[in-house]
Amino acid sequence: MSHRTTIIVAHRLSTIRDVDTIIVLKNGQVVESGNHAELMCKKGEYASMDVKSITTRKQDPNDQKLSQPNFSPSQSIWEVVKLNAPEWPYAILDSVGAALEGTEAPFFALAITHILSTFYSPTGSEIKHEVDKVTLTFVALAGVTVPVYPLQHYFYTLMGERLTSHVRLLMFSGSFQ
Repeated sequence: MSHRTTIIVAHRLSTIRDVDTIIVLKNGQVVESGNHAELMCKKGEYASMDVKSITTRKQDPNDQKLSQPNFSPSQSIWEVVKLNAPEWPYAILDSVGAALEGTEAPFFALAITHILSTFYSPTGSEIKHEVDKVTLTFVALAGVTVPVYPLQHYFYTLMGERLTSHVRLLMFSGSFQ
């Protein structure tokens, strides 16, 4: 990675100790910048993060898992839900599509079961009549399935892309002011 600028977002300080410039962000604002040695001498945010990472590693030497930060999952989830509020109409369409997709497999199973039991009918005309009904059922199910799958996946993708763009905008807008 020589002779180029690379932006690394790191949660483990060991990942970035040897880089030329470290920029420390807090609440979307740059609070410190410099290399590892300079930032450790300043005894600011970076140094406190480094001390915290060292102490959490020394607490339990047998524990191989990384220490997890303390946060309230429900608060984070609700913040994301609020960010995605403009896309709620799409979420409703997605949910309707998911419900239709969920009912599709049982209907196919019922239709196949019905056609198999039809073959035990005593007359050929009755078999033909029942097979025609089940054929129409399959065509109707296909008529619902073909538009539902692409629309549902389109709306879920649209919601995800817009949420990702919104989160990225919030993250980077504070970084470059």
